Amino acid sequence: MLLERGSAQATHTTYQAALTSYETFGSEYSTLPLFPISEENLALFIGHLSFNGKAPSTILTYVAGLVYYMKVNSWEDCSKNFVIRKMLDSLNRAKQPDTRCPVTPFILKKLCHFSTVACTTQYEALLFNTAFLLAFSCFLRISEFTVDSGTHDWSHNRVIAVNDVRIGTKNLEVVIRYSKTDKSGKGVTLCVPDSASVPDLNLRTTMQTYLQSRPQTGAGPLFVHFDGTPLTRGQFNTVLQKILCTAGIKDNIKSHSFRIGAATFCQTQGIPENQIIKMGRWSETGRSHLKYIRLPEVNMFAL
Repeated sequence: MLLERGSAQATHTTYQAALTSYETFGSEYSTLPLFPISEENLALFIGHLSFNGKAPSTILTYVAGLVYYMKVNSWEDCSKNFVIRKMLDSLNRAKQPDTRCPVTPFILKKLCHFSTVACTTQYEALLFNTAFLLAFSCFLRISEFTVDSGTHDWSHNRVIAVNDVRIGTKNLEVVIRYSKTDKSGKGVTLCVPDSASVPDLNLRTTMQTYLQSRPQTGAGPLFVHFDGTPLTRGQFNTVLQKILCTAGIKDNIKSHSFRIGAATFCQTQGIPENQIIKMGRWSETGRSHLKYIRLPEVNMFAL
Protein backbone atom coordinates (compact mmCIF):
# COMPACT_ATOMS: atom_id res chain seq x y z
CA MET A 1 0.00 0.00 0.00
CA LEU A 2 2.81 2.42 0.85
CA LEU A 3 4.51 1.62 -2.46
CA GLU A 4 1.29 2.34 -4.32
CA ARG A 5 0.97 5.72 -2.65
CA GLY A 6 4.42 6.63 -3.88
CA SER A 7 3.05 7.06 -7.40
CA ALA A 8 -0.12 8.38 -8.98
CA GLN A 9 -3.04 5.95 -9.22
CA ALA A 10 -3.12 6.36 -12.99
CA THR A 11 0.55 5.36 -13.13
CA HIS A 12 -0.12 2.17 -11.16
CA THR A 13 -3.05 1.34 -13.42
CA THR A 14 -0.84 1.72 -16.49
CA TYR A 15 1.99 -0.32 -14.96
CA GLN A 16 -0.46 -3.07 -14.05
CA ALA A 17 -1.65 -3.11 -17.66
CA ALA A 18 1.99 -3.48 -18.75
CA LEU A 19 2.52 -6.42 -16.40
CA THR A 20 -0.70 -8.09 -17.55
CA SER A 21 0.31 -7.66 -21.19
CA TYR A 22 3.75 -9.12 -20.48
CA GLU A 23 2.26 -12.14 -18.68
CA THR A 24 -0.17 -12.74 -21.55
CA PHE A 25 2.68 -12.52 -24.04
CA GLY A 26 4.81 -14.90 -21.97
CA SER A 27 2.11 -17.52 -21.60
CA GLU A 28 1.51 -17.55 -25.37
CA TYR A 29 4.96 -17.17 -26.89
CA SER A 30 7.90 -17.43 -24.55
CA THR A 31 9.50 -20.71 -23.50
CA LEU A 32 11.74 -18.90 -21.00
CA PRO A 33 10.77 -18.27 -17.35
CA LEU A 34 8.80 -15.03 -17.10
CA PHE A 35 10.39 -13.85 -13.87
CA PRO A 36 12.85 -12.36 -13.15
CA ILE A 37 12.37 -10.47 -16.41
CA SER A 38 15.31 -11.32 -18.65
CA GLU A 39 16.90 -9.34 -21.48
CA GLU A 40 15.77 -12.02 -23.94
CA ASN A 41 12.15 -11.88 -22.82
CA LEU A 42 12.08 -8.08 -22.71
CA ALA A 43 13.47 -7.86 -26.25
CA LEU A 44 10.91 -10.39 -27.48
CA PHE A 45 8.13 -8.53 -25.68
CA ILE A 46 9.10 -5.20 -27.27
CA GLY A 47 9.20 -6.85 -30.69
CA HIS A 48 5.83 -8.51 -30.04
CA LEU A 49 4.19 -5.20 -29.12
CA SER A 50 5.66 -3.45 -32.15
CA PHE A 51 4.58 -6.25 -34.51
CA ASN A 52 1.03 -6.01 -33.15
CA GLY A 53 0.81 -2.31 -33.88
CA LYS A 54 1.31 -0.77 -30.47
CA ALA A 55 2.39 2.88 -30.65
CA PRO A 56 6.02 3.58 -29.73
CA SER A 57 4.87 5.74 -26.81
CA THR A 58 2.77 2.86 -25.47
CA ILE A 59 5.64 0.39 -25.76
CA LEU A 60 7.96 2.79 -23.93
CA THR A 61 5.39 3.21 -21.17
CA TYR A 62 4.99 -0.58 -20.85
CA VAL A 63 8.76 -0.99 -20.59
CA ALA A 64 8.80 1.69 -17.88
CA GLY A 65 6.16 -0.32 -16.05
CA LEU A 66 8.22 -3.50 -16.22
CA VAL A 67 11.31 -1.62 -15.05
CA TYR A 68 9.28 -0.48 -12.04
CA TYR A 69 8.54 -4.11 -11.13
CA MET A 70 12.21 -5.01 -11.65
CA LYS A 71 13.23 -2.38 -9.10
CA VAL A 72 10.48 -3.27 -6.62
CA ASN A 73 11.60 -6.91 -6.68
CA SER A 74 15.33 -6.05 -6.68
CA TRP A 75 15.84 -7.73 -10.03
CA GLU A 76 18.52 -6.65 -12.46
CA ASP A 77 17.32 -3.78 -14.66
CA CYS A 78 17.92 -5.41 -18.04
CA SER A 79 16.52 -2.34 -19.84
CA LYS A 80 19.99 -0.84 -19.47
CA ASN A 81 21.59 -3.58 -21.57
CA PHE A 82 22.94 -2.60 -24.99
CA VAL A 83 20.37 -4.40 -27.17
CA ILE A 84 17.39 -3.10 -25.18
CA ARG A 85 18.78 0.43 -25.14
CA LYS A 86 19.09 0.38 -28.94
CA MET A 87 15.50 -0.85 -29.27
CA LEU A 88 14.28 1.89 -26.93
CA ASP A 89 16.28 4.52 -28.81
CA SER A 90 14.61 3.38 -32.01
CA LEU A 91 11.18 3.68 -30.39
CA ASN A 92 11.98 7.16 -29.10
CA ARG A 93 12.87 8.28 -32.62
CA ALA A 94 9.67 6.75 -33.97
CA LYS A 95 7.39 8.47 -31.47
CA GLN A 96 4.66 10.54 -33.03
CA PRO A 97 4.75 14.27 -32.20
CA ASP A 98 2.27 15.59 -29.68
CA THR A 99 -0.61 16.84 -31.82
CA ARG A 100 -2.69 18.22 -28.97
CA CYS A 101 -3.53 21.86 -29.57
CA PRO A 102 -3.37 24.53 -26.88
CA VAL A 103 -6.51 26.12 -25.51
CA THR A 104 -6.28 29.74 -26.64
CA PRO A 105 -8.26 32.68 -25.17
CA PHE A 106 -10.53 32.43 -28.23
CA ILE A 107 -11.20 28.73 -27.63
CA LEU A 108 -11.64 29.31 -23.89
CA LYS A 109 -14.30 31.92 -24.60
CA LYS A 110 -16.09 29.58 -26.98
CA LEU A 111 -16.03 26.74 -24.45
CA CYS A 112 -17.56 28.95 -21.77
CA HIS A 113 -20.18 30.29 -24.18
CA PHE A 114 -21.31 26.98 -25.66
CA SER A 115 -21.33 25.13 -22.33
CA THR A 116 -24.78 26.63 -21.73
CA VAL A 117 -25.95 24.90 -24.92
CA ALA A 118 -24.21 21.56 -24.44
CA CYS A 119 -24.93 21.12 -20.71
CA THR A 120 -28.37 20.13 -19.47
CA THR A 121 -28.57 22.63 -16.57
CA GLN A 122 -27.23 26.08 -15.76
CA TYR A 123 -25.38 24.62 -12.78
CA GLU A 124 -23.55 22.07 -14.92
CA ALA A 125 -22.52 24.81 -17.35
CA LEU A 126 -21.22 26.89 -14.43
CA LEU A 127 -19.39 23.84 -13.05
CA PHE A 128 -17.54 23.21 -16.30
CA ASN A 129 -16.87 26.89 -17.02
CA THR A 130 -15.23 27.23 -13.60
CA ALA A 131 -13.21 24.06 -14.17
CA PHE A 132 -12.10 25.30 -17.60
CA LEU A 133 -10.96 28.68 -16.26
CA LEU A 134 -9.16 27.18 -13.25
CA ALA A 135 -7.43 24.54 -15.40
CA PHE A 136 -6.21 27.24 -17.79
CA SER A 137 -5.24 29.81 -15.16
CA CYS A 138 -3.36 27.33 -12.93
CA PHE A 139 -1.78 25.03 -15.53
CA LEU A 140 -3.74 22.11 -14.06
CA ARG A 141 -3.36 18.45 -14.88
CA ILE A 142 -6.70 16.66 -14.99
CA SER A 143 -5.71 14.48 -12.03
CA GLU A 144 -5.41 17.61 -9.88
CA PHE A 145 -9.06 18.64 -10.08
CA THR A 146 -11.09 15.55 -11.08
CA VAL A 147 -11.37 12.19 -9.33
CA ASP A 148 -10.82 8.81 -10.91
CA SER A 149 -14.15 7.05 -11.38
CA GLY A 150 -12.76 3.72 -10.17
CA THR A 151 -10.93 5.02 -7.09
CA HIS A 152 -13.09 7.76 -5.61
CA ASP A 153 -12.01 7.18 -2.02
CA TRP A 154 -8.34 7.27 -2.95
CA SER A 155 -8.39 10.26 -5.26
CA HIS A 156 -10.83 12.35 -3.17
CA ASN A 157 -8.04 13.37 -0.83
CA ARG A 158 -5.60 14.26 -3.60
CA VAL A 159 -7.60 16.68 -5.74
CA ILE A 160 -8.22 20.36 -5.06
CA ALA A 161 -10.74 20.59 -2.23
CA VAL A 162 -13.37 23.26 -1.72
CA ASN A 163 -11.42 24.53 1.30
CA ASP A 164 -8.28 24.90 -0.85
CA VAL A 165 -9.69 27.97 -2.62
CA ARG A 166 -9.39 31.43 -1.12
CA ILE A 167 -10.96 34.43 -2.85
CA GLY A 168 -9.37 37.83 -2.27
CA THR A 169 -10.50 41.27 -3.38
CA LYS A 170 -8.43 41.20 -6.57
CA ASN A 171 -7.04 37.68 -6.77
CA LEU A 172 -7.71 34.03 -6.18
CA GLU A 173 -5.45 31.58 -4.35
CA VAL A 174 -5.65 27.82 -4.78
CA VAL A 175 -3.73 25.06 -3.04
CA ILE A 176 -2.56 22.17 -5.23
CA ARG A 177 -2.39 19.32 -2.74
CA TYR A 178 -0.74 16.67 -4.87
CA SER A 179 0.67 16.55 -8.36
CA LYS A 180 2.71 14.36 -10.66
CA THR A 181 5.85 16.06 -9.37
CA ASP A 182 4.69 16.28 -5.74
CA LYS A 183 3.63 12.78 -4.77
CA SER A 184 4.54 13.33 -1.12
CA GLY A 185 1.84 15.99 -0.82
CA LYS A 186 3.91 18.98 0.26
CA GLY A 187 1.48 21.16 -1.66
CA VAL A 188 1.90 24.51 -3.35
CA THR A 189 -0.24 27.64 -3.34
CA LEU A 190 -0.83 29.45 -6.62
CA CYS A 191 -2.06 33.04 -6.80
CA VAL A 192 -4.01 34.23 -9.84
CA PRO A 193 -4.53 38.02 -9.92
CA ASP A 194 -7.47 39.50 -11.80
CA SER A 195 -4.98 41.14 -14.16
CA ALA A 196 -3.94 37.69 -15.42
CA SER A 197 -7.47 36.73 -16.48
CA VAL A 198 -8.51 36.46 -20.09
CA PRO A 199 -10.66 39.51 -21.01
CA ASP A 200 -14.35 38.91 -20.11
CA LEU A 201 -13.46 35.65 -18.31
CA ASN A 202 -12.61 36.54 -14.73
CA LEU A 203 -11.65 33.44 -12.75
CA ARG A 204 -12.25 35.03 -9.34
CA THR A 205 -15.82 36.19 -10.02
CA THR A 206 -16.69 32.95 -11.83
CA MET A 207 -15.36 30.90 -8.90
CA GLN A 208 -17.30 33.07 -6.47
CA THR A 209 -20.53 32.45 -8.37
CA TYR A 210 -19.80 28.72 -8.52
CA LEU A 211 -19.09 28.44 -4.79
CA GLN A 212 -22.34 30.24 -4.00
CA SER A 213 -24.22 27.74 -6.20
CA ARG A 214 -22.26 24.64 -5.15
CA PRO A 215 -24.09 22.17 -2.86
CA GLN A 216 -23.06 22.65 0.78
CA THR A 217 -21.36 19.30 1.20
CA GLY A 218 -18.74 20.53 3.66
CA ALA A 219 -15.22 19.32 2.96
CA GLY A 220 -14.44 17.40 -0.20
CA PRO A 221 -13.49 17.91 -3.84
CA LEU A 222 -13.98 21.41 -5.19
CA PHE A 223 -15.86 20.34 -8.30
CA VAL A 224 -19.07 18.43 -7.64
CA HIS A 225 -22.34 17.95 -9.46
CA PHE A 226 -25.59 19.31 -8.05
CA ASP A 227 -26.23 15.98 -6.29
CA GLY A 228 -22.88 16.30 -4.49
CA THR A 229 -21.01 13.62 -6.43
CA PRO A 230 -17.51 14.63 -7.54
CA LEU A 231 -16.57 15.44 -11.12
CA THR A 232 -14.69 12.51 -12.65
CA ARG A 233 -12.03 12.52 -15.34
CA GLY A 234 -14.26 10.60 -17.71
CA GLN A 235 -17.12 13.09 -17.27
CA PHE A 236 -14.82 16.05 -17.81
CA ASN A 237 -13.40 14.59 -21.03
CA THR A 238 -16.83 13.59 -22.34
CA VAL A 239 -18.43 16.99 -21.72
CA LEU A 240 -15.35 18.81 -23.07
CA GLN A 241 -15.65 16.94 -26.37
CA LYS A 242 -19.40 17.56 -26.46
CA ILE A 243 -18.91 21.31 -26.02
CA LEU A 244 -16.15 21.39 -28.65
CA CYS A 245 -18.48 19.64 -31.10
CA THR A 246 -21.34 22.03 -30.28
CA ALA A 247 -19.04 25.02 -30.76
CA GLY A 248 -17.74 23.67 -34.07
CA ILE A 249 -14.13 23.56 -32.85
CA LYS A 250 -12.22 20.93 -34.79
CA ASP A 251 -8.80 21.46 -33.16
CA ASN A 252 -7.34 18.50 -31.29
CA ILE A 253 -8.28 19.75 -27.83
CA LYS A 254 -7.84 17.39 -24.86
CA SER A 255 -7.77 17.89 -21.10
CA HIS A 256 -4.02 18.59 -21.22
CA SER A 257 -4.63 21.36 -23.77
CA PHE A 258 -5.47 23.75 -20.92
CA ARG A 259 -1.98 23.24 -19.46
CA ILE A 260 -0.39 23.60 -22.90
CA GLY A 261 -2.45 26.71 -23.58
CA ALA A 262 -1.54 28.27 -20.23
CA ALA A 263 2.19 27.89 -20.87
CA THR A 264 1.89 29.22 -24.41
CA PHE A 265 -0.28 32.17 -23.37
CA CYS A 266 2.10 33.18 -20.57
CA GLN A 267 5.01 33.07 -23.03
CA THR A 268 3.18 35.45 -25.39
CA GLN A 269 2.44 37.77 -22.46
CA GLY A 270 6.13 38.08 -21.63
CA ILE A 271 5.86 36.24 -18.31
CA PRO A 272 9.38 35.35 -17.10
CA GLU A 273 10.42 31.76 -17.69
CA ASN A 274 11.03 31.08 -13.99
CA GLN A 275 7.46 32.19 -13.22
CA ILE A 276 6.03 29.90 -15.92
CA ILE A 277 8.02 27.00 -14.45
CA LYS A 278 6.71 27.82 -10.97
CA MET A 279 3.09 28.04 -12.07
CA GLY A 280 3.36 24.79 -14.01
CA ARG A 281 5.22 23.03 -11.18
CA TRP A 282 7.96 21.86 -13.52
CA SER A 283 11.48 21.08 -12.38
CA GLU A 284 13.63 24.20 -12.21
CA THR A 285 16.63 22.22 -13.46
CA GLY A 286 14.89 20.60 -16.43
CA ARG A 287 13.49 21.88 -19.72
CA SER A 288 10.18 19.99 -19.70
CA HIS A 289 8.15 23.18 -19.87
CA LEU A 290 9.50 24.03 -23.33
CA LYS A 291 7.52 21.27 -25.06
CA TYR A 292 4.31 22.92 -23.81
CA ILE A 293 5.00 26.22 -25.52
CA ARG A 294 3.53 26.00 -29.03
CA LEU A 295 4.85 29.08 -30.80
CA PRO A 296 4.77 30.40 -33.45
CA GLU A 297 2.24 27.81 -34.64
CA VAL A 298 -0.68 29.44 -32.82
CA ASN A 299 -1.85 33.01 -32.39
CA MET A 300 -2.70 33.30 -28.70
CA PHE A 301 -3.88 36.87 -29.12
CA ALA A 302 -6.76 36.03 -31.47
CA LEU A 303 -10.01 36.74 -29.65
